[in-house]
Amino acid sequence: MEKAINLYLVSDSSGETVLSVSGAVMAQFENVVANKYMWPMVRNSAQIDRLIEYMTDLPGIVLFTLVDKELTSYLQDQCTRLHIPCISAIAPVVWEIEKYLNLPAGRKIPGWQHATLDDYYFQKIAAIDFTMRHDDGQIPEGINEADILLVGVSRTSKTPTCLYLAQRGFKAANIPYVFGKQLGMEPESIKNPMVVALTVSPDRLRLIRHSRLLAIGDKGGSDDSSYSDDGAIKDELREALKFYDRYNWPVIDVSGRAVEETAAEIMSLYNEKRGFKPA
Repeated sequence: MEKAINLYLVSDSSGETVLSVSGAVMAQFENVVANKYMWPMVRNSAQIDRLIEYMTDLPGIVLFTLVDKELTSYLQDQCTRLHIPCISAIAPVVWEIEKYLNLPAGRKIPGWQHATLDDYYFQKIAAIDFTMRHDDGQIPEGINEADILLVGVSRTSKTPTCLYLAQRGFKAANIPYVFGKQLGMEPESIKNPMVVALTVSPDRLRLIRHSRLLAIGDKGGSDDSSYSDDGAIKDELREALKFYDRYNWPVIDVSGRAVEETAAEIMSLYNEKRGFKPA
């Protein structure tokens, strides 16, 4: 039986940080539905009073990111009066870093992290632009500028994985492996990118491709008898693995994996081979 919880996400900025933290925390609980109520740009006690009035009839838990100490104390006092848990999403981390550095956190400006356009911000924008332009083998002559190159048969999550990597500042490109055809560029010409091959179980790939065909209007679930055919898929994957092995490319099986998990393993491989990039 599912349980429900009301989460009040209070922020003096856009609320992205507290929303991310709440998502990570609630992912640890099975059969729990979180009703999330966003309260961004909270800058004065009157706004907190409206929140408290709302929670009087619909209690829950407050998760907040506020830098103003007086506003934080006011929120905590009001929640204590109503016996409502009130938790800072980042204060414990800040405290530990302050203790480690023996240095107090100096920036007390709401939304500071979004106002600082540092080198990494521009690096990420450049990576996203590069990745969009080099999706599915487009502009192969520019692929050697990539940090990471993904190779895989159709429907192995190459594009979403590349986009996730780009959000982390990596220039990621991908090239499809097409059974019986050339890769689109000579593997020997790939000099700079770390190449990672993606594979998937035949049953999973058949299901994904069949669903894809239905989505685009092929009600019969077949096109040229090979795209979603079980035997053809097994042959395609077998030959692809042989091809990857020929060039000693690491292979990741994406069966049952979220894009984030696949990207995390790729980033780990990259860090081992090339050294760490900013996260």
